[in-house]
Amino acid sequence: EARPFVLEPLVGALGTGRLAEEGVFRFGQRALPPLFQLAQASVWSSGSFRQGDMSATIVAGALRALGNLVIQLDSKLAPSTRAQVVAVAAKRLSGRQDVLIAVEACKLALATGDRTLRAKVEKLAFDRREVAALGIADDPSVHLLQRVASEALARRR
Repeated sequence: EARPFVLEPLVGALGTGRLAEEGVFRFGQRALPPLFQLAQASVWSSGSFRQGDMSATIVAGALRALGNLVIQLDSKLAPSTRAQVVAVAAKRLSGRQDVLIAVEACKLALATGDRTLRAKVEKLAFDRREVAALGIADDPSVHLLQRVASEALARRR
């Protein structure tokens, strides 16, 4: 039995390795509220930091955990919960994003099965302008995002 008081520290450790993520999975649907909160948190950048901002690594870890939990729970997810997941993925596939967050948002988007999100991931995989719209412009980051998006699309035909 997963102990409730352990969930918060595990969620806070997301992005540090698989051990925290595997611990979060043991909570099943009870892990969703803190994952939603963290996946939508504002991310600090080198030029600015506000109270409550998270590192891109932690937010990306929350997105990865959320995606894997969606796959694990699949048919057990309520329609309202699935809609919330779709909204989180859509948010992280628009506006300026760190490449780590965009990579995990692509995987989350595909895990939802949402056609609109799949189309967005397809655009990111093949159109450099779509990637640039996320504020990702350096060649290694563009190539990383496009490679991961292409591979994820191939796995979820």
